[in-house]
Amino acid sequence: MPQLNTITFLNQYGYTFFLFFSFLFLFVFILLPQIKKTLFFRKKINQRDFLKEGAFKKEAVFIWL
Repeated sequence: MPQLNTITFLNQYGYTFFLFFSFLFLFVFILLPQIKKTLFFRKKINQRDFLKEGAFKKEAVFIWL
């Protein structure tokens, strides 16, 4: 059974941990800050429109950063 081969087993663990931590790094340091920035700007735009007109505006807001 190839699963019981120690070298292959540890090699698979190594690749799995490397891939997991690569995805974790990508998600935490690249994707989440971009999502946070986008949501922050949308919130600021909605607050500005709300304070300027005094009522809710139902418009699609697109921000290209």
